[in-house]
Formats: sequence, structure tokens, C-alpha cells
Amino acid sequence: IFLYTWSGNAGGLENLGPKRIRILHPLFLMQGIFAGYGFLTAIFYWFDINGFSPTGASVSTFLVSLETCAEAQRLYVLAHASLAFGLLLGIKPARRQPSKIRWSGSAASLLLVISGAAAVAGILLSVVPGLTQFVQMFSRLSVVAGAASLGPSLKLSNRQWLPLSAGLNVFLMVAALASGWKEEVLVLVILQILFAFPYYPKIAVTGGLTVFVGFLFVLPLMVGSIRSKRWDEQKSKWETLSIGIETLMDSTWDDMVESNWQFLTGRLSEVSMFGKFIESVNGGNRPEGLAILRQALMSPVPRILWSGKPNLERLVMRRAYDHGVISELSSVSAKPHPAVDAYLMGGRIGTLLSFMFIGWVGSTAFAFCRDHFGGVLLGGLFFNGLFSILWRGNAFEFMMATLVSAVLMALALSQLFKVFGWTSRLPGRKGSGSKTRKSPRRMDRLDPVGHADFAGLHRVSPAEKS
Repeated sequence: IFLYTWSGNAGGLENLGPKRIRILHPLFLMQGIFAGYGFLTAIFYWFDINGFSPTGASVSTFLVSLETCAEAQRLYVLAHASLAFGLLLGIKPARRQPSKIRWSGSAASLLLVISGAAAVAGILLSVVPGLTQFVQMFSRLSVVAGAASLGPSLKLSNRQWLPLSAGLNVFLMVAALASGWKEEVLVLVILQILFAFPYYPKIAVTGGLTVFVGFLFVLPLMVGSIRSKRWDEQKSKWETLSIGIETLMDSTWDDMVESNWQFLTGRLSEVSMFGKFIESVNGGNRPEGLAILRQALMSPVPRILWSGKPNLERLVMRRAYDHGVISELSSVSAKPHPAVDAYLMGGRIGTLLSFMFIGWVGSTAFAFCRDHFGGVLLGGLFFNGLFSILWRGNAFEFMMATLVSAVLMALALSQLFKVFGWTSRLPGRKGSGSKTRKSPRRMDRLDPVGHADFAGLHRVSPAEKS
């Protein structure tokens, strides 16, 4: 599926812009993370239950049979194919009169301004009750823009911004490590790789992947000690970060291998939990059916408008309790993966339709961001900042609530940019809706954000400023 869609055999890639920035489109980025994390990681669990583990014994938490694991993997393949089809279905050519962001500076300075403005907006909104979703989106947008600034700031013409960008990225990395969540660190590295790729593709791939694999290897052990100290002993972030580093330095090779294998089979892959749901349904427990859809549709309603709105966390966890995945006395969170919810909602048909819809939403949302926030590069920035829920998904109730908030945020920001004159609609070239001009062979000689086909800035002249 990856080879077929990424090689261009499925068609439609000519509408995604120059090759170096196509990676930001959901067909590449969203599909790669969603399917790579959600589906392909099941191979580690398969190795584990067959005895092919470096520890010599299975360490998986939720053991299911090989037949159940195979059934879950078949549903994963169906979900992946449906997601890819939905992504292709939603691909749209750029509009003939695209919106360009008005900016007189460099790409690096623009991205740093966006990062700072989003951080300030999140802080201001945090004092207003009921706006948690929007605060989180501004925070994510700030992180994405900050990580994206590193690539263009490395260009010779933008080096004056390198100290600020590098300092910001170091702070973001330390904060991600101190958070105690592996995902925060790995996502930050992925963002830095993706937005550096249009400028320095070889360095981004080789250097970035080396850093990513390195973090993937050391994080499980380090983060495990951070969480235990934070939750059990109520220590601060920075205290637990130093403890995590000490734990890592004092660990042996065997400690790292065992910790990593537990992470790869139990946390990275959720096929074991999916298998428990499948066994429950095959054993006679009734699936939830359209009740999941009803709960998802009501989830975006703000609690301020519906005082009796059920607690979404309890609704979602009820599925895990009813199917015997975990005990109600357990403190572990076991929110179902979207593949689980799709299966419980309608089996194979539910999986097919649900993931087609998720894929279509991803491509459609990206097209909106591209057309209203300055092209593929800047559109990718806003898409991945606002619609990051589509990277790996969540239980349907949480996904629907977050998606509706993201749509409202994207619409509001596009109107805000227009009202304040931060974007301008420029007349498109003849035939600009169907074909894109080839990008220069030496893209590093240009500022990609200033290149009309590359991203889309409207350079503000001194006359326009006055």
C-alpha cells in the first residue's frame, strides 16, 4: 500500500506540489505515522508470542492466540487500505487564486513569529474556561512552527535566526524529555526532520533518522524512571529529568534491551489489546454498534451548553471494562485505538467506512490549509499543528471532538488572517489549478517559502508597507 501510493501509481500526486514538500501531505506524513505506528508495529507482538524475543520469554501484557493476532492484522490491512483510499479521494488541486501570507522577512523569521504568537495566544486563552481544546491546538501549533524554523534557519542567508531557532528547539526537546512522554520527544524529532527535508533532504534523512532511532532506543528506560518518580514521589519535572538521565547512565545493555522489547510489544503496538476485544466479541459479548457513532456525534457539544453531558473518559473506558480488557479497579488507561472502535461499530464494513472517512478528512483539511495559509509548506505547518489528532488517532469520541474544534480553529484563523490583511489573494497563472511548475534543481539557492510553487509568500514591497 505504501509503495503503491507513494510511488504515484495511484495518481493525483501531481496536485501535491513539488516533490520535496509532498512529504507534508497527509498521503505521506499522516499515512506514514498512522499506519506505521498503528498497524505495522504489530510485527513485534507477533515475534513475541512466537518466542522470538531477545529476553527469551514473552513479555506482552495482554496475551492472545496467534489466530486472534492474525485476525487483528487482517483488519489492520483493511484499515490501512481504506485510509489510503480516503486520502487519495480527498486530494484536490490548488485553487487558481491561492492565498499568500504577506511577509517581508525570511522563512525562519516567519516561523519563529508564528511559534511565539501561537504560544502567547494559548496562554491568553488558558484563562478562559471551556477552551482547553483550543489552548492545546495553539500549543501544538507553537511547537510545530518552532521545530519547522530549524531547517530554514540553517540556510546561509538566514543564519542570523539560527541562535534563536536552535535555542528554542533545545528548550522544546528538554521540555519534551521532562514531560515523561516518549511521544512528545519522537514527534518533535519527526517535525524537525520533515521541515528540514525541503532544504537539506540528505542531511535530514540520514542525520534525522539516526537521532530518531537513538531516542527510540534510550527513551523507554529513561521515561519509565521519570514517570515512576513523578507519580509515586510527586517530584518536579526537572528533578525527575535528572533522575532519568542518571538511570540511563547507570543501566546495562541488558536493561535497555528488556525495556525496549517491553515498549515495542506492549506500548508501541496495540494489537494485543485489539486481540482482547476480538476474543470478547467472538466469545459472545455484543459489540457496541452505532452507540459509538452516537457518542462521537455528541462529543463536540461544549459542556457549557450541555450541563448533563456524559464524561467522555468514562464512556470510552466502559468499552474496555465491558469486554474484559482491563479491570475497573485498575488505574491503567486503555482507550481503544480507532481500529478497535471501527470494528466494534460495524466489523469489516465499519472498518472500511470509518478509515475512508478519516483519510478523506485528512486530505480535505490539508487542502483547506494549503489554500488559505500560504501554500503547501505553510499549509502543512497549520495542518499538522491543528489536525495532529489525525497522526495516530484516538477513541472516536475524542477524535470527533478534537476534529470539530480543529475545523473551527482553521476557519477562524483563515478569517482572522484575511481581516487583518495578513494574507492576500493573488491572481493565479493560467492552468494553475491542474499543473505545478517544476521546482528548481538547486532549491537551496532559494528561500523555499518565498518560491511561488514551493509554499506561497507574498513579498511585501516598501511601497505596500507605506
